[in-house]
Amino acid sequence: MALLSDLVVVYLFLGGAGSGAVLVLALGDLLSPKALLLDSAKPGYRRFFSPAFSVALLALMVSAVCLLADLGRIDRVSYLFLHPRLSYLTLGVYALVSLVLLTGVTAALWNLNIPRMPRLALHAVEAASAIVAGVVMLYTGLLLQSIAAVAFWATPFVPTLFVLSSVSSGIALVTLVQYLVGQAPLFPEPLRRLCRVEGAFLSLEALLAAVFLGLACIQPEARQSADYLLFGAGSQAFWGGFVLCGLVVPCALEAVSPRIPAARYCALPLAVLAGAFALRWCVAWAGMTLDTVASALQGLTMSTGGV
Repeated sequence: MALLSDLVVVYLFLGGAGSGAVLVLALGDLLSPKALLLDSAKPGYRRFFSPAFSVALLALMVSAVCLLADLGRIDRVSYLFLHPRLSYLTLGVYALVSLVLLTGVTAALWNLNIPRMPRLALHAVEAASAIVAGVVMLYTGLLLQSIAAVAFWATPFVPTLFVLSSVSSGIALVTLVQYLVGQAPLFPEPLRRLCRVEGAFLSLEALLAAVFLGLACIQPEARQSADYLLFGAGSQAFWGGFVLCGLVVPCALEAVSPRIPAARYCALPLAVLAGAFALRWCVAWAGMTLDTVASALQGLTMSTGGV
């Protein structure tokens, strides 16, 4: 019996990439000194932010559907909203739904041609979106960390690793959208800066993953999960999906992108997103080795208040 379903893994990926994209986009506009008004006089900003916020909204909506579908019954969903209890699951559901609503408003403001929309109104929504996006990014890892029965998850490295991955996959999602809608050549400098930031987060991600697995290898309770990823049935997903596709390939593509610009805008973000999905799959399934599932189920029930 699996502790986490495939729907949860998809939620972890899409929720992380969507919230990461919202955070990157919101901060990008909040820190921009040039876009003083959201109006027809600034079509360049609209072409950049409109499709990116729309795709981020779509990712968040699908992740919310996956999370709610995983609960299995409508009474469980209604219980979370009608009888909320202080738990990571309740916090996550409320944060995700709030982020979907805020991102929907933000996407609408960018897509609708509202004459001379004050920057302050847009920025208020974006600031709230950035804060809630940070909660969603952090929540997924905290939920796993709270399951003390699984030693592999019960470490602050899990939420930290998920946050770093959410930012890098969010940048990748924004970059990929610009390529797909044909806007990438119009924003070379912003995308170059995003790629540099993405590279820094991928480097931190690689370092943290190495420390995380190194410490797991010397912990008797977590060693089997680490062996599962490094040498066992999960090694192909870990080495091929996360390490090769998510870390090595992006670095190689970044090195050749000055000579092959399309590699930066298309292949690179696809590789980062594939690596982000592989990371969540690996961490989730490595914690569900057969000898830990029974005790972990008990720990999950306690941490989520029995929902």
